[in-house]
Amino acid sequence: MENHVIYVLGERKACRFGVLWRTITGISPKVLTQRLRELEADGVVWREQENMIPPKVTYGLTSTGFAVRAVLKNIEEIEV
Repeated sequence: MENHVIYVLGERKACRFGVLWRTITGISPKVLTQRLRELEADGVVWREQENMIPPKVTYGLTSTGFAVRAVLKNIEEIEV
């Protein structure tokens, strides 16, 4: 699932949680939240929250995230 998150964020540049959740099928909001927190802790994903009601949270890939995405795409091309 983490790979899907990286691919989607790489395609969209930045994305709100709801859009990300609807785009990645077969994942619960709880699991998506866990994956995003793990990727953020690893420096792959950035998170920006605007203090409004409800909070507006946007996610995107860091430069490290884009590098990881490039490696994953290269591996995918080799496997095909």
